[in-house]
Amino acid sequence: MNVIGVTMTAETTPGSGSYFRLRITFAEDVGGFARSDLQATNATLKNLVSATGNPTGDLRGWFVDVTPAASGDVVVTLPAGSACAPVITPRRCNRRAQYRWERNSTPVITRPG
Repeated sequence: MNVIGVTMTAETTPGSGSYFRLRITFAEDVGGFARSDLQATNATLKNLVSATGNPTGDLRGWFVDVTPAASGDVVVTLPAGSACAPVITPRRCNRRAQYRWERNSTPVITRPG
């Protein structure tokens, strides 16, 4: 099966505010990608937008805002087959991708001596 590579990286620093922006980049243009394709553990997802601001999609780069719910691991998963290359035979779809970040509610303070 031909698959489309995908990466996930934080565009803003996790923990710098109430949410951080996650960039999702496909190796080629995809169609049919929606926020509902993403799975979040210990977080909520909002505002899936294309990286170029094109509302019609079929693009390679996307941003989604991730708001951690509590301390601990925040995990965003894109299951395999969620987004596919339009009008290509045989049809190629994304491989599984995952982004993980550990959020601590209590900062660790180290004191000398």
